[in-house]
Amino acid sequence: MRGRYVRRALTWLKPYRWTVAFAYASVLIVNAATISIPLIIRYIVDSGIRPADVQTIVAGSVLLLVTGMARGVFTYVSGYMTESASQNVAFDLRNTFHQKIQALSFNFHDQSESGQLLARSVQDVDRVRFLTGKGLLQLTEMGTLIAGVAVAALFLSYQLTLLAFSIVPVLLYSAVKFGFRFRPLSMIIRDREAILTSRLEQNIRGSRIVKAFGQEEREIQAFERYNARLLDAQLIEARLRAIILPLMQFLAGVGTLIVLTVGGRMVIRGTLTIGMLVAFTTYLALLLHPIRRFGWLLSAIARASASAERIFEILDLEPEVQDDPQAVELDRVAGAIRFDNVSFSYGRGRRVLNQLCFESAPGEKTALLGSTGSGKSSIIRLIPRFYDPDEGAIYLDGVDIRKIAVRSLRNHVGVVLQDSVLFASTIRANISFGRPEASQQQIEDAARAACIHDFIIGLPEGYGTTLGERAVTLSGGQRQRISIARALLKNPEVLILDDATSSVDTDTERHLQDALEHLMTGRTAIIIAQRLSTIRNADRVLVLERGRIAAVGVRTSSETPQEQLLRNSPLYADIFRHQLRLTSDTVRGDAR
Repeated sequence: MRGRYVRRALTWLKPYRWTVAFAYASVLIVNAATISIPLIIRYIVDSGIRPADVQTIVAGSVLLLVTGMARGVFTYVSGYMTESASQNVAFDLRNTFHQKIQALSFNFHDQSESGQLLARSVQDVDRVRFLTGKGLLQLTEMGTLIAGVAVAALFLSYQLTLLAFSIVPVLLYSAVKFGFRFRPLSMIIRDREAILTSRLEQNIRGSRIVKAFGQEEREIQAFERYNARLLDAQLIEARLRAIILPLMQFLAGVGTLIVLTVGGRMVIRGTLTIGMLVAFTTYLALLLHPIRRFGWLLSAIARASASAERIFEILDLEPEVQDDPQAVELDRVAGAIRFDNVSFSYGRGRRVLNQLCFESAPGEKTALLGSTGSGKSSIIRLIPRFYDPDEGAIYLDGVDIRKIAVRSLRNHVGVVLQDSVLFASTIRANISFGRPEASQQQIEDAARAACIHDFIIGLPEGYGTTLGERAVTLSGGQRQRISIARALLKNPEVLILDDATSSVDTDTERHLQDALEHLMTGRTAIIIAQRLSTIRNADRVLVLERGRIAAVGVRTSSETPQEQLLRNSPLYADIFRHQLRLTSDTVRGDAR
């Protein structure tokens, strides 16, 4: 099965076939030079040393020098060319892997660990690079060298050749047998490395939580358990490698002993010259190194094949959310949203939305209220097609969003998340993330509208200030305002606010409200809110319960949605009273 993945990995060399061909041609030249060296030595011994012919010795020595130089030059050429091709394969694989990760739907990311994906994109790709580069080159070099030496040795003495090469099948059998044991073990090691990387990544990312809850010792022990499991597998692999290397050396030594014993007797009887015996033993010495490395090379290829399987497992996945063959591109949209009998579940879990129906007119602010698990977040994840509904349809300006190209749809939808995601880049790059071509003036205008411009220009490097990972040096309100500026600059017709003020204090919330109101002006807005103050200007309020709409409040000329719901919805009244208690508790706490 793994052979299929090895062959598939080798197809990635196709764009660099001429580079590879030149590299392998160079290997053949190197091997030809290597095979000729013992023959030159035989010529020097038999035709130069024994007759004491200095001219022959000098000529042979010069020939050895030229052959050695040619061998060195073409060894460099083959090594560089092979490495160039394999590095390009790794480059292509990393790019393709990253593109696939970006293309895969949220269902995949919900079930994947980032540390494992990192291990595949770095460690596994590097092992495949070895396979397509030095691994295959060395295997070819060994095969052609053994074949060439066999032919040259037969030319010298077929009796000695048959004796010496009688040990080769035993060597190959031992190497292949150990190679088969390496393959499943290599897969186990790769998986355990990925788990350990994932665990380390989670600990680094969650270091503040670990320290805040005083769980350093527990996390250390958990990491050590995963590390110990990896160590156990690595030690088993090390024992196998430790066995095969001396076994190969012993078998090669047996072959050398046979040649010296039988060859020495042939020299004494006069059926073999000293030069021929020296050449033959030189051939055995030349074979010793590749034969010794053969077992190691098989284990390395086994590790690489396991890595190739792990990479292609991801590359073979198809995103669940894909463009329809007849998908349309939208230039401008009004922003009318309609849910028509939408039902949805995550994977095979229970339904989180049941036959949901509602409409939001262009420019209308629709707020979603409800307890945890009521379906609020699922609604906003369906609008930009992070997921597709199980049943029913969602329409944007009367067009089923599954009939709209995903990129086009998302170009018209802006999102401000509860947990503001900022990248380890400059503030300028973070604000212009959705619109990289934006001018500095446009970026600053968006920041002013988000009430963050004054803070930014007060920094030593202004908009060129580089944020650290997760922007931990900024307050929650500052991160949120940068997110709002990013959404403003994108200028979407449909805006999704995912509880955008719940992670900040009430004072910061008041400042953010102005920025949010500016952001929502003239746009269709879908708002998730835990605080009722966030939705005081909503045109429509949907109260959700267990994936269904329990109550609806709509703004009229004489009544707000909240007033309607207080009168008609016991569930909303409970939420309202709960908010009042929280507010009064906060006020009393501030007074104390």
